[in-house]
Amino acid sequence: MHCFSGKSETALAAVAHKGVVSIPPLRSKERKAFIRDLPIEKLLAESDAPYIGKTPQDSMESIKMIAEIKELPQESVSRQTLLNTIEFFRLK
Repeated sequence: MHCFSGKSETALAAVAHKGVVSIPPLRSKERKAFIRDLPIEKLLAESDAPYIGKTPQDSMESIKMIAEIKELPQESVSRQTLLNTIEFFRLK
């Protein structure tokens, strides 16, 4: 689910059907709730450049937000979201 901003129930239903949720660098109560509720293995970090973030590096803001909400080290979130992206796009 690209640039998802909906409810936690919708995000949970998506991942139950083998979906993933991409997180843009925007904060909201809804986004905080589903980031907290979803397993880290189902999250991708994105910038949504050029619409929200202006560069691909802005996806680091998404990683920081995920790390803060899930109370995980930023390096762990960065590594896991990279692995999730590789798997989703079948880059292996």
